[in-house]
Amino acid sequence: LDRVERWVIGLGLSFVIVPIATLLLAYLPGPLTRVQLLCTVTGLTGLPLLWPTRRHASEKSAALATGDELVLTSPSRRRWLWRNGGAWLLAALLIGSVLRLANLNYSQFQGDEATVMVRAARVLEGDSQILFQHTKGPAELAVVMATWRLAGATNEWMARLPFTWAGMLGLAGVFLCGQRSGYPQAGGIAALLLAVNGYFVAFARIVQYQSLVFALSTLGLLCLLIYHSRGHGRLVGAGALLFAGGFLGHYDAALALPAGLFLIASRLAAERRRFGRALLPVLGGGLVGAVSIGTFYVPFLLSPYVAFTFSYLSGRMGSSQHGYNNLGSLFNLSAVYNPVVLLAGTTLALAAYVALAWSKWGRVAAVASVLLFTALLTGLLWPELWQAGQQDWAWVPAVLLAVGTLLAPGMTARTRALWIWFSVPATLYLFFVARPWTHIHTAFPAWSVLSGVGVLVIGQWLARRSGPAMRAASALGAAVLVLSTTYASMVFVDHTPEYQRTFPQSRRPLFWTPYDRMPTIGLFGFPYQAGWNVIGDMIDRGELTGSYNSNEEPAITDYYTRQALRLGHGEIDAYILAEDVQDEVNIHWEQVRTGYQPALIVTVSGQPKLTLYQRSGGSPLTVAAEGYSRPFAPSVTPDQVSRPAFQEPPEIRLEDYTPHRAVLGGSVQLLGYRIDTGRAVPGGYVEVTLLWQGLEPMSVDYHVFNHLYDGDSMRGQLDGQPMSGTYPTSRWEPGGLVADTYRIPIDERTPPGPVPLLVGMYDYWTMQRLSVLDENGAAVSDSIHLGDVVVRR
Repeated sequence: LDRVERWVIGLGLSFVIVPIATLLLAYLPGPLTRVQLLCTVTGLTGLPLLWPTRRHASEKSAALATGDELVLTSPSRRRWLWRNGGAWLLAALLIGSVLRLANLNYSQFQGDEATVMVRAARVLEGDSQILFQHTKGPAELAVVMATWRLAGATNEWMARLPFTWAGMLGLAGVFLCGQRSGYPQAGGIAALLLAVNGYFVAFARIVQYQSLVFALSTLGLLCLLIYHSRGHGRLVGAGALLFAGGFLGHYDAALALPAGLFLIASRLAAERRRFGRALLPVLGGGLVGAVSIGTFYVPFLLSPYVAFTFSYLSGRMGSSQHGYNNLGSLFNLSAVYNPVVLLAGTTLALAAYVALAWSKWGRVAAVASVLLFTALLTGLLWPELWQAGQQDWAWVPAVLLAVGTLLAPGMTARTRALWIWFSVPATLYLFFVARPWTHIHTAFPAWSVLSGVGVLVIGQWLARRSGPAMRAASALGAAVLVLSTTYASMVFVDHTPEYQRTFPQSRRPLFWTPYDRMPTIGLFGFPYQAGWNVIGDMIDRGELTGSYNSNEEPAITDYYTRQALRLGHGEIDAYILAEDVQDEVNIHWEQVRTGYQPALIVTVSGQPKLTLYQRSGGSPLTVAAEGYSRPFAPSVTPDQVSRPAFQEPPEIRLEDYTPHRAVLGGSVQLLGYRIDTGRAVPGGYVEVTLLWQGLEPMSVDYHVFNHLYDGDSMRGQLDGQPMSGTYPTSRWEPGGLVADTYRIPIDERTPPGPVPLLVGMYDYWTMQRLSVLDENGAAVSDSIHLGDVVVRR
């Protein structure tokens, strides 16, 4: 290993060892203390730096002939900068750091970020079962837990910073992977492309797992690339540990593993004469990886939350046996994160690489690759051409391209590994997953390296034919880089205006978009500030108490209101309403207008963004949010977030409900209901309150459905998690009562007369309803008929 590789891999290992140590400490009874964490981290933090620096005396003679050229371990500074592509890396780190660190403290925590913060706080205070309810690996929680407990307090800037550094580490890892694959210049180009790639800019600016998976899976593959070239068995252990760390972040890390296994198999095949000796470090590395992964997944598999997680994952994967065509939706989503010119340029460069690979088969094969790429393009522009009944065949040209490129003659094993690294996640998420969303970003690291190779191929071809054309192409490439940097800055760094929240008004003529309305799913890392820190500060100082409701999603309000009591109905003390909300929650706007007055207005850049409504009148106080978001002044402690700030929910009296007992799936029962039909007219609504009781712990967050269905048409429908999403069923205690209110809108075309009201619960990800059971436990239906609602004229 050269000096840069030692430091990069060592830093990557610190993102594995510290979270695993934090995770193991969290299993101990009681809160995780600073002394426990400090002593453990102090004892372990030096190990990942020391391990890769160990050198065997026979290092220089250990490499065997594998058909791959070696990379020198100590290039001169000038050679490293220019011939080995180091200048590309320095430029990527400079541009990447600006795009990732500038205004990092501006945005408040968004949905998934706030969920991580609340759950990390609860684990720090002793509730380790939260780890198993997370539906992902625990690494993102563990990283937050370690920094939060050691610092004592946190804020948005401090919580995001480790993920920012992980994202930067990933850029260095991609560069080194290109270098160790024999394409140092392509690795440098790839690092620069990823530095301005919107997916990786966004993920490095939020508290989520993506940057961890990016860095650790890339560095794990780097270790195996070096092992393939040099034969150092200890690097298999390092690679296994890095892959395990990535898998503890998210299952996406496994998508880079096939490329790594291919490198191991290729190396073992080259060492046939001493296969047994070569196999030992591989088996040892596998054991290291298995033990590391087992620190979480063994207790997880013994927990009651396995079914919940698998239900979530199966819902994301989908159940179709005929494939999907996600080319259009993922192109639109990627065009939100990146300028179209960058997507088009990297695709063209990738096509050039594929054509070069296929040309090794002959000229006819090269033409065939172009035709297959064209066919793939028709799947984007005219997806109906590839549909035959329920089957979608858009995956066929993609799979043919992937297999043909992988098997092309004259390609080194390391280059084939790069292609596997790209083709596995790309094929999976483009054609075989129902809801891929931003997970397509896992294909971009290898895509960028291969595009870098394509750029060099195009450059060499132009240089042999026309100097002016070569210079024009270089200028075009520089323009694409400048445009991409400008776009990333406009979308993720600049918040005047907040691009995503004010689209399409914020759209610029320079950047064409393939959509008029921005996609609503899969949006992360875009700047947004409403001033919720002001509310949190008021609660911490005791100036705001009581229950509340909000149009912001519960995941966000739970953090900033310190898990105060949020009610969807009844006597609500305050409404906290934000502007430009992304996933807006429906509230009783009429109740706000008639019964509440503005008491506080929070401004951002001089514009009102958050209003606190209370029953008392008077002139509202105006407060600027800017004074409550200082990067070096963390103020929120885990105990503030982990425990509810206000009183318990109002007392529930059984005599206020119409009795109606029905057991659903043996897990929950309906005890009674209340129905208000005062507005039961076409275009009006009926309000129903369901009184639930948990019978046993539930690992699934079930959705409640409320249907006005007359047998022919759905006359009214409202589905959602209990209590406006604030009290999911996975948090219900056996024996506890839950009053759950819904206002079911009535279709304007509903004729007068009685309409049956059906209610029940279902798993959102599988759409499987809970069965209604009779006294003997036999399923008799999948819905509860509460009675008929009479719709008046």
